[in-house]
Amino acid sequence: MYKKSTHLIDFSYRFQSVLFVILFGLYSGTLLGQDQMSPDLKSVLSNLDTYGGRKFAKRLCNKYISDDPEDKWGWYGLGKVYDSMYERDSAAYCYERAVRIDTAFVAAWYAKANNMTIVDRKRSVAIFDTLQQLAPDYFKAYYYQVNPMAYTVGWREAIELMEYIESRFQDSLSDRSEMFYLDFGDAFYKLDRFDEAIDKYRKVLNYNPRWPTVYLSLGNSFYAMNNKDSAVYYYRKSINIYDPGSYSSSNYYYAFYRVGMNLFEDGKVREAIEHYDQAIAIREAFGLSSGMAYALLAEALIKLQSLGETIEGFTPAQLEAKICEQLENGANLENEWAGKKLLEHCQ
Repeated sequence: MYKKSTHLIDFSYRFQSVLFVILFGLYSGTLLGQDQMSPDLKSVLSNLDTYGGRKFAKRLCNKYISDDPEDKWGWYGLGKVYDSMYERDSAAYCYERAVRIDTAFVAAWYAKANNMTIVDRKRSVAIFDTLQQLAPDYFKAYYYQVNPMAYTVGWREAIELMEYIESRFQDSLSDRSEMFYLDFGDAFYKLDRFDEAIDKYRKVLNYNPRWPTVYLSLGNSFYAMNNKDSAVYYYRKSINIYDPGSYSSSNYYYAFYRVGMNLFEDGKVREAIEHYDQAIAIREAFGLSSGMAYALLAEALIKLQSLGETIEGFTPAQLEAKICEQLENGANLENEWAGKKLLEHCQ
């Protein structure tokens, strides 16, 4: 069961924040504060994705504050404007002013906590703790605490929090379920608890059976357990629904190069080469490289050469040049096999 006592964070800051709410806040408002946002402010804050919208919203919020320095919605709105401009410190100051005016102002506490996930994750965890004290049924106060907790307190504590969310807020997860269970699986994976990671990744498929990321994660989990047959099965599933535009991480190259290794072991050299080429292309698209991938490609090309064959559109001399190029790439990235083979094959 989730217990805040397991948080290894700055206790004094958390204690002060919670005490501040208990002493001064609970009498002063509802879940979103004492009153509601004005329609004008609500309208302009929904249009912060343009320069003109941000400029107008900032002017309106400043007018509210000028007319009444204790206008919590003015400070809150100004914080949202600064957040949309990536001026995090200014946004944090505005949210702090808003919660000091109304210490039960949940919307401002929530915005402040989210802002701190970028500025200071450790403080963010403490602010989310305060928000949970203030609004114990507020789902977002728990859901958005997971990431900063994982990276500051620990993955075990993050798992406890996710287990709590799963048991208490199942209905609230709704359209967040696929990402929630992917993150849940990732947390178990980080702790080498691969069986549990696989269980969570498979739950993702109930919500999105055509998401290549989850098949990649399943492949990685089985690969870590040395179950290469299952790993290759899920890597292939990821590749079968491969869409270059959807690949937001260079990690997808693992699916291609590990399937390539399996194809090479099965004697399917040409197919292995195609997969190695794709793996390298994905890495290079992110400005990265892999000595292992270059070495594996060179090995497959050498094997093709030994069979008296070449790749489409390449003469034997061009194939030889490509082999040496890949070996040199691998050697430059300190791949030991590529370095030795470069001296043997290309000198």
